[in-house]
Amino acid sequence: MALEFSRGAALPDPHSVLEDTGKRRRHFKGLRPADIDAKHVARYIKMARQAVDG
Repeated sequence: MALEFSRGAALPDPHSVLEDTGKRRRHFKGLRPADIDAKHVARYIKMARQAVDG
């Protein structure tokens, strides 16, 4: 499973878990249920929502 952020390059990555080096997108690749807590997925989703909501 993968989870991609369209504007992921603009997100802070304090845990260095987002992958890719493109101009805009970042993602979690090969995401398994066990990774959700370990990679702080909920925190990144919250940061992405805040960026969109302003």
